[in-house]
Amino acid sequence: MLRAARPRVGVSVARTWKSFHVSSAVYAFRKKSQEPADPSIFKRGTPKNKGWVDSFEDTAAYSRLRAKAPKLPEDAPGKEPLSANSAPGQVYCIPDKADAVLRVIGSYRRNQKYELFADRPTLVRESTTVPVANMIKGLKPSKDNRVCVLGPLGVGKSTTLTQAHALAVEQGYIVLHVPRPIELVNGTTDAVYDDSLGHFAQPMYARRWLARIARANREMLSTLPVTMEHKVTAGSKTQNLYELITQGRRKGPAQTLAALVAELEAQTTAPVLFTMDDINVFADHIYSENRSTSNMPIYHGDLQVPHLFLEFLAGKRTFAKGAVMAAVSGSHRMNETILAGLSLTQPSPYAKIDRYDPNLAASFRGVGVLEVPRYSAEEARASLEYWHQAQVIPEEILTESYISQKYFVSGNGNPRELLRACTELYV
Repeated sequence: MLRAARPRVGVSVARTWKSFHVSSAVYAFRKKSQEPADPSIFKRGTPKNKGWVDSFEDTAAYSRLRAKAPKLPEDAPGKEPLSANSAPGQVYCIPDKADAVLRVIGSYRRNQKYELFADRPTLVRESTTVPVANMIKGLKPSKDNRVCVLGPLGVGKSTTLTQAHALAVEQGYIVLHVPRPIELVNGTTDAVYDDSLGHFAQPMYARRWLARIARANREMLSTLPVTMEHKVTAGSKTQNLYELITQGRRKGPAQTLAALVAELEAQTTAPVLFTMDDINVFADHIYSENRSTSNMPIYHGDLQVPHLFLEFLAGKRTFAKGAVMAAVSGSHRMNETILAGLSLTQPSPYAKIDRYDPNLAASFRGVGVLEVPRYSAEEARASLEYWHQAQVIPEEILTESYISQKYFVSGNGNPRELLRACTELYV
């Protein structure tokens, strides 16, 4: 035990105690791990080991893997670009101009396996592609061109939207696409009530979405002048809609999005295609994971982007020339809501909102139905012949027995299962 030092005679000294703590050793011998971290590890982007933070399955469709795929001769089937006049029953490729736009807006889905091919092949179908092409060429008001794409899992509902996007780009459309609406309601983006909008704004999502819209449609947006006064761009010189997005996206993304849609709704020059995949996510997630300031769940229709799309889908708002398309997904629950709204079934009289949402069903009143069937035997043969020529199928000779076998194994022509049955050794 330590004792206080004895004071000398005649000297008045305050009695003090000196103690030692374990922390003294810690401060004296600082560990190396406590030194400041290298700032470079906080930089966003590809890690130092050249890996990627997302899964391979989610990013393969947008990777450079298809650069290593075998090249087809220029006169081979499937090298001709897709157009509104393409003959059904044949394989075409997505044009380069449209492909650049489709990559930006997120049109390609991971299960389409485009990374297996040097080009972006797509089969023109009499049942789906031809009606979509006629709608794109018609240039009617969007309230007269409202379509919901239905069908079982893997038949090509998202592919139908992809073809619509490609045809629209070739026809000079402005394309607005919401590829994954689950991001709107799963709480990964913010939601703030905006009195000027009358519903909950989604600034984080709006900022990212506006960037994709501007990048994909820069050529067309640059030709459309700004015709209204907008608070978000007050004091700045905005000559066209592209400048409206670039100048207002960071100042007020929610207000800029509302201003952009209002301008597109008022103009009559450029047609607009407004699409959303996985529309039944709103029937599966009635309320968002976000909460209001009163700690109450937020109805999906009170969020800015879902509210915006559902207004155009219902025909309450319209573009002078254009179309509105929605596609359901097998990845989310399909209850009575959408089918009852499309007048394909009658809702249960005492159904709760998780089974039947009358507000969402009302948005589908008057919307046309585009049912996507399985491949016919001829369509399956055309696809298999192209895959064989592209060396995706390992068989040396494409026999009738092989074609019949794969058609049967795929569930009589399910496109996703047909490709999986032919490539299961490689993917």
